[in-house]
Amino acid sequence: MKDLVEEAREMNERSIRRNNKWNLIIIAVLFVGFIIYSLTGKGSAGAGFRFVDDGLIITDSQGVENAVRYGEMESVTFVETADFGEAAGGQITGVFIKHMEGTFRSEMFGEYTASCQTKIKSAIWIRTADASYVINTESDESTKALYEAILERLGK
Repeated sequence: MKDLVEEAREMNERSIRRNNKWNLIIIAVLFVGFIIYSLTGKGSAGAGFRFVDDGLIITDSQGVENAVRYGEMESVTFVETADFGEAAGGQITGVFIKHMEGTFRSEMFGEYTASCQTKIKSAIWIRTADASYVINTESDESTKALYEAILERLGK
């Protein structure tokens, strides 16, 4: 009888050790995933731009969309070295990839709505009668390509 009890206790201890290993692995994976998510912009991958028939939709990482119609655009300017200024209600997220979104203010642009990566030096400055937008993409080259695509759609 003692052997059966001892054998059951050993089996129980092995099961507990195995479960503890799996729990530690799961916690480590979740922790690493959280760290990567935090360091890469807290979901800024959802931010972006898309063309629609009559304009450009600027989407931030929270899914908030700003529609800028071609007819409303008073000017579209490519800026090689942008002065992004400071937050005026907007936010900068991420550690390695810093993404700006929301309202910012600088001497170059005045008060504007941003959807930019701070490591990219160039930007597209879109002005309407009511607002100003500063956007860029994942590189200076792709920002320039987006600028040219906007001009093409404007017929310029």
